[in-house]
Amino acid sequence: LGYVYTSQIQASLPIGLPLADSELCALLGNPLYNAVEAAEKASDKNVRLRARAAKGMFMLRVETSFGEAPRQKNGKWKTSKNDAVSHGLGFASMEEIARRYGGLCDATYDQSSFRLLVSIPLPEEVGK
Repeated sequence: LGYVYTSQIQASLPIGLPLADSELCALLGNPLYNAVEAAEKASDKNVRLRARAAKGMFMLRVETSFGEAPRQKNGKWKTSKNDAVSHGLGFASMEEIARRYGGLCDATYDQSSFRLLVSIPLPEEVGK
């Protein structure tokens, strides 16, 4: 790519997560792809992803720098991609996955970084 990134990726997930493979891919892949894309436009190209199961919860945190501030319309995140018809469904999809399992998906940003947090309660038997 020709870019220099500061990246941290940590993932420690137990066997038996109740998520389907496609759901786990959506929860990890979509925000990581978007984080790298956002960091490409930033002067400090930082991407951090942490996924783990602890205290009965699946937790995902993705943090990235950005060059262009994220956009929202009517409380919903909007894509910055030119083809908005084919893009912009990722966050809503992640929210739906989290909701389906009784969890939460939230995103915030400030002047320097964008943060995505997903938490999903896990059945007691997971990881044992």
